[in-house]
Amino acid sequence: MSSPSPAPATPDPRSQQTRRLHLAISQQIDRDLGLRGQIALPCKPEAIEANVAGFAKVFRLLGHPFAKSDVAMLRDKLSATLARSETDENINSLAIVYGTEGHGLRYRVVTSSARIDNVAFNGTIAIPAIPSLGDGFCQRLVALLAILDRPSKPAEAEALRQRFAEALQTAHAATPQTRVAIRYESTPPPDKRVACKVEPTRISLAARAEAILEAQSDYLESLTPQAKVTDLLAAHEPSGDGEALVLGVATAQYALPLLADGWEVTALDLAAPFAERLQDLALVRGGEITATSANFFNPELTLKPDICDVAIAHNFTTRMQDVQLLRVFLSKLAPTMKVGGIGAIEIFVAADGYEPDAIATEAARAASSTIFTRAAISAAFADLPFEAIELTHALNYENEHRADSAPPPEPEYVNWASGRQVFALETPPIALHWLTFRRSDAPLPPADEASGEASGEPEADN
Repeated sequence: MSSPSPAPATPDPRSQQTRRLHLAISQQIDRDLGLRGQIALPCKPEAIEANVAGFAKVFRLLGHPFAKSDVAMLRDKLSATLARSETDENINSLAIVYGTEGHGLRYRVVTSSARIDNVAFNGTIAIPAIPSLGDGFCQRLVALLAILDRPSKPAEAEALRQRFAEALQTAHAATPQTRVAIRYESTPPPDKRVACKVEPTRISLAARAEAILEAQSDYLESLTPQAKVTDLLAAHEPSGDGEALVLGVATAQYALPLLADGWEVTALDLAAPFAERLQDLALVRGGEITATSANFFNPELTLKPDICDVAIAHNFTTRMQDVQLLRVFLSKLAPTMKVGGIGAIEIFVAADGYEPDAIATEAARAASSTIFTRAAISAAFADLPFEAIELTHALNYENEHRADSAPPPEPEYVNWASGRQVFALETPPIALHWLTFRRSDAPLPPADEASGEASGEPEADN
């Protein structure tokens, strides 16, 4: 009698869940890739189907797969251009010029009188600094070059992989907002090679803030405080003259309302243009805010002890590259706060039972969504003089308690706060929370025990 066949292995639910989350991260990264380039071809009507299929493969590898309707539209555009080339002696080649705008890919077909025999191309890909995904993306780049008739030899592919890995590590160590730019270009005949340059690239917070204010001069004035913070402040009675500390990015969102309510406000904004604009806005309102561009972790930054009734960290811990910095932050914050003073920190919290792996951790940091588990948060508060520690889901609270007169949250904020800038899912395993607490009368621990050492603090434009 033959032995029974072994039962099929039961899929590991945890492995399936990990693969699902990794796919969601990859899909979101593809949506955010910075792309621009062009691909030129000789006008050959007989090659249209091969060219259409090749372009579709190229855009799929660039993270923007074409639907059937997209392929049909591309075929129609190329057919029309090739038909013109048969009667117009000034059309000898065509090119697809493409680039990303927002979350979409745009392309157009252009013509040229230049005569070419082979495909010619150039392009730039800007990707987030996520070292754990480097090998997979490099494989896609090698496949892309092969489709463009520039196959890589094994030694060339390995050299590119090493350069790419080094650039990703350098970018990741610098700041979460750094990207890696891959610039590639086909060499002219008779060589059929590719010139490729890989380097970290970064737009500073100062430059981004300047661009925002140039596009919308009243940007800071348009920001409204979150309902959770508004309710927290309404229930708090400061001891004596109220002094508040607001730190992070675009601190005006909370500094201006606090000023209007009579608080004395110190704002530490990581973006210098926002800090300068905030000071101007305070003067226009007949008040004064001590607004500077500074990083709270700067050892040269000192704050007076026992003066702060309210501390608000907005878009600050979300930019930390090391979860250990939360304890360093709390340890430095505690001495500045009065007993009974309250604090509120924006922080991304992992869902119960979810333990982020290296890919998720790096992707979250690249999206200014650094993930903290509840265990890490508890460890950060251990033995520090804080009490009434609570976590509140930011979007849920906002939707339930937002004033009728307040505008709804911007879609971009909703995507970020829901964790969808990390995971392309309807319900990601992370979400923005408000971490609130009160300064207790317990003694401060020794400085060396509380702070320790950590790296990866949020960037500042000083």
